Amino acid sequence: MRSSPELNFMTAHENQYSELLDNEMRYQSEGDERHVQLCRMRDSACEVYAAESNGSKFELVYPRCKASDTTGPEEMVFRVQGFVTQAYLPPIVEQLKATSVSEGVRQSIEITGLGARRFDKAVNAHWILMDTLVPFVGGKDRINTSWNPAKGHYHSYPTMTIANRYFTSPQEAKTQPTIAFSDQVDPLSVLQNYGNKYHLKHTEDNEVQYFERSIGRKGPVFRTIAPGFIQPTNMVEVQLGVCAQRLGVGKYIFLMKMRSVCVLNRVVKEAFTSLPRLPMAVESSVQIKRKVGYTCDSEWSDSSSSDDESVASDPEFGRNSVSQGMKRLKLRPDGEGDDSEETEVETICHAE
Repeated sequence: MRSSPELNFMTAHENQYSELLDNEMRYQSEGDERHVQLCRMRDSACEVYAAESNGSKFELVYPRCKASDTTGPEEMVFRVQGFVTQAYLPPIVEQLKATSVSEGVRQSIEITGLGARRFDKAVNAHWILMDTLVPFVGGKDRINTSWNPAKGHYHSYPTMTIANRYFTSPQEAKTQPTIAFSDQVDPLSVLQNYGNKYHLKHTEDNEVQYFERSIGRKGPVFRTIAPGFIQPTNMVEVQLGVCAQRLGVGKYIFLMKMRSVCVLNRVVKEAFTSLPRLPMAVESSVQIKRKVGYTCDSEWSDSSSSDDESVASDPEFGRNSVSQGMKRLKLRPDGEGDDSEETEVETICHAE
């Protein structure tokens, strides 16, 4: 279960934030890009393009207005809004773990609507888009989905997981040019080294862009941001493409490819951080016991009188105690008188 103080705060105020999201989705559904809003999808208003002549990949593209249109297909990029519950986004600063499919390393984001009605409609649009591709792959039994809406939940609310791979295999990429990773995505060249090791390519199909919206005097203003600033509880808009990718003989997988993530607001985070913080209580009436130091043996075997003993201080720590340092003893050889030569020895006191 995804959990953090901010997420728990958002869930505790789910009615307030689901209404806020529903209003945002209604606003987007009435704008210029309403035809690509997932929450408005009731039937397939797009065409299917065979990206590869051998039928290894089918993509949803914009319908061409005229049969004579030779400008080429354009991918239909859909949009959906929601609150982030999990984000596996760059920057990549640790070594990647080896996987069975080397090009399967990916970034992803999970969003929820907290019960917003329009978000639930967007989740259902997943099946509408997949049904559009069914005739081209040979039937429903030949296509699976990388994300199952029936299993994706945050608490009791549906979620959507949208992802994109960092790499494309050479067989898929073919003539596609390689694009360098930005410093905000791969500051330590971890991804670049991984791609070189497994002979993979980072292409335009693997690119994801990151934005943040602010409201200016003349309307919305968008700026690019580093992906590390996209955090759970942010309200975001995700742009995504749709395709069916062949996995093996007669089998395809339905993919919703992340194209961009835009932070619409950070109202949950701002509300959470504005909460008053109570000072930590300290119990001062309890007496705390403390025991330090060492236990040393103060019994010394010495046949001479105590008047002949002298205690020297430790030159390093300035200690002047038998129990903490060293005791110098002047010993006289047996049978010698007071005028005999003295022998000086050192006895060290050890901790028990």
